[in-house]
Amino acid sequence: MVLLAGIAIGLALAAGLGGRPVRLLRLTFRSGWTVALALGLQIVLFSRPGHSMPDGLARSLHLATYALLAVFIWRNRQIRALLPLGAGMALNALAITANGGKMPLSAAAARSVGFDPGRHSNVSEDAHRLAFLGDVFALPRGLPLATVVSPGDVLIVVATIALVTVVSLGERDRATLDLRRLREPLRSPQFRKVAAARGISFLGDWLTIAAVVGWVYRGTHSTGAVVMVMLVRLAPPILGGGLAGVVVDRLPRRGLLVGLELARAVCVALALVAIVEGSRVAVLVALGFSGTLTAVANAATSALVPTLLPSEQLPAGNALLALLKDIAMATGAAGAGIALAAGSAAPALAVDLASFIGAALLLRGLRAVPAERDGGRALDGFRYLRGRRIVLLLVASFSTATIATGLVNATLPSLLAGRGLGAGGYGFGIGALAAGAAVGEALVGLTALKPTADRWIGCGLIAVALLFAGLALADYGATAILCLAAIGCVDGTTDVVYSTVLQREADPRMLGAVFGFSTSIMTTTMVVAFAVAPLAGRLVGPVGVVFLATGILALGGLVGLAAVHGTRRPGVGAPAPTPG
Repeated sequence: MVLLAGIAIGLALAAGLGGRPVRLLRLTFRSGWTVALALGLQIVLFSRPGHSMPDGLARSLHLATYALLAVFIWRNRQIRALLPLGAGMALNALAITANGGKMPLSAAAARSVGFDPGRHSNVSEDAHRLAFLGDVFALPRGLPLATVVSPGDVLIVVATIALVTVVSLGERDRATLDLRRLREPLRSPQFRKVAAARGISFLGDWLTIAAVVGWVYRGTHSTGAVVMVMLVRLAPPILGGGLAGVVVDRLPRRGLLVGLELARAVCVALALVAIVEGSRVAVLVALGFSGTLTAVANAATSALVPTLLPSEQLPAGNALLALLKDIAMATGAAGAGIALAAGSAAPALAVDLASFIGAALLLRGLRAVPAERDGGRALDGFRYLRGRRIVLLLVASFSTATIATGLVNATLPSLLAGRGLGAGGYGFGIGALAAGAAVGEALVGLTALKPTADRWIGCGLIAVALLFAGLALADYGATAILCLAAIGCVDGTTDVVYSTVLQREADPRMLGAVFGFSTSIMTTTMVVAFAVAPLAGRLVGPVGVVFLATGILALGGLVGLAAVHGTRRPGVGAPAPTPG
């Protein structure tokens, strides 16, 4: 059943990406008889003839089927997509072996779907060794053939999807994932300096954000005050994105980035003084200015990367920057927590101040990068964005997606608390999202993206919409967390692919405008979603909000597919408007 689900999803994904599933018929395996024999034995074991077998013989034959499958995986190890499939089988075999031939079963998961293992089943609620590798995830009751599955089963499904998709797209599997691709951008000294500077800067950002949130809450014990801090941090990038769209392409990018880091250092210094003086208003003002400058810096970095790396290294370069941001988020938040536990937010902001100065010093060593455009009108970038169909529609699809993700993010605490995860549910959910995003970003960095990879943006958004539906239907906490991890993984891939496609499709002279204005648009839609979420929650409840987000995200995916449908990809982006 697990394999069939993986094959069906893989075929649908391959078709959406323009692959040819008929290529699967050309795939040849060594020792295919081992799979046929293993499946035949399992059919016998779990049907009426197997019920009359002595328990010892049945257990031995069951484990023998896994040994046969292990032989098959080893004989075909050159097909890399089979390796995680083999790992999933190994996890299942390990749990079954540790429990004398029975797979551990979570009683709560079984109850949530009304699953009764029966006397002759190979699963047991009394099997407790390595229980976390057992059937601990309950597929939502609203899905056809809802049942319980193990982490190994999940890995098998993912591997099967990857195998079907890779073969259908006609890729040579040996070259599909390569760790060397993720290292190649780091051979560029210029990119290393930018990556190091941005990593330090990201770390400082999260130190300040987390420290200020904790400081405000400790002083007010007000959730509303915390929401105000987040809005102050979230809203300024609307202005900052628009500012980036005007200035990034007109100023030398090295000098611009150095100036931005120093200006943010000034903002943090003012916030540090305000914290010492106990002035919340001054802290929020400083935080707002810093958020505006952050949006300009992010757009400038995205516009700078294509000048430092060849086109084939852009996916890995973008993935590395995204991974650095994830690491900085986790490390910075933890560091701020330690500082607050020690009694004050001031040390966290002091480290942030030093981080911005350090980033500025690193960027000063960057080779001078001139401005891409001289003169012209302030809104030339916006006019370019409006006139470039594929870029405009991709921005529109992601802007639609931010509405959906904003609705879900704002509703997540209530949704997860209702799934038995309590007050800590939101933290667990965000952790799962972040971990999944890191995996997705790394996978894109290991992959050679072809021009047709832009199809993944629309397909990825539709995949997230389906996972949102699964999240809404999931009434068991562990399954909801699994859905969030999967959402994070797919979302991480689409984010990196999105940045890469824009860098490849847009005119280099307009990259700052494209990333700046797109940031402004997407931040606006995110703010609108946060503002609407409480009202939507009162009207339709948390589950209804997630289903609403599912529909919105599916629409965004269709817009993303429409953006690339029938589009020919030139070697460079469309020309920018003539200044004047």
